[in-house]
Amino acid sequence: VSACAVCDGFFFKGQEVAIVGGGDTAAEEATYLANICKKVTLLVRKGEMRASKAMQHRVNNTSNLVVKYFTEIEEVLGEQVVEGLRLVNNQTGEKEQIEVTGLFIAIGHKPNT
Repeated sequence: VSACAVCDGFFFKGQEVAIVGGGDTAAEEATYLANICKKVTLLVRKGEMRASKAMQHRVNNTSNLVVKYFTEIEEVLGEQVVEGLRLVNNQTGEKEQIEVTGLFIAIGHKPNT
């Protein structure tokens, strides 16, 4: 679990990771990670991103980057290392589990929650 994709991203080269956030920081880090990781899942708790239109365009045009809206983490799975996430749709209550080896938190220094 990391708060800095540029600092720690190389540890996850070729792996599947998730990033939490919907602003410019999350979009920037997600597109950075998409260049080195097999797949990046961006988890946005609202129905839209707060990132600038330019950053949203970049995210939406990155083939190995998937955005899941209305999504929150219910549980981080794994004993010693991250092995997956249990996610919940905050509108429907539907749950799903994804396999990732890394989790990046990009919600800014003053979260709006």
